[in-house]
Amino acid sequence: MTLAEQLDYQRKLTKQFPVAPHRVVFAKSGMTLAAARLSDPQILVENTLYWAAAATAQEAHYLAAVLNSDSTLRRVAALQSRGQFGRRHFDKALFALPIPLFDPGEALHVQIAEGGQRAEEVAAAVALPANAGFQRLRGLMRDALSADGVASELDRRVEGLLTV
Repeated sequence: MTLAEQLDYQRKLTKQFPVAPHRVVFAKSGMTLAAARLSDPQILVENTLYWAAAATAQEAHYLAAVLNSDSTLRRVAALQSRGQFGRRHFDKALFALPIPLFDPGEALHVQIAEGGQRAEEVAAAVALPANAGFQRLRGLMRDALSADGVASELDRRVEGLLTV
């Protein structure tokens, strides 16, 4: 393969064009699932993240909130492969969960989307120290979401969503 073919392996870069106005990204692997909403068309997603286009910002908030909830993590943890240091890949395991497509006519979906927007605002307000590792930064965000109460509220709603 040429360098260009390696960088665009299986067209994973060029498939992102045109860039969707609302996308949700999530980590390919790890012990803690982390997702975020992207709205900046200048950002391209590389190979350690998965992404999905969302039709609206509301749908993106819903999906990010569902993916970031402890209820989702508990369910997907049982499906993850195990490595030397514990749980690993989220990629295919997430698709085994009964996550319904966003429906703006469903009150629970709208409540989760609103909570996801609130969580995004809380996370954006967290002061992030320079030169801190991603685990520390993620911990600071989780602490802020817990202190605000939005994390437990979303977890309760997502638990209801996934058990219906």
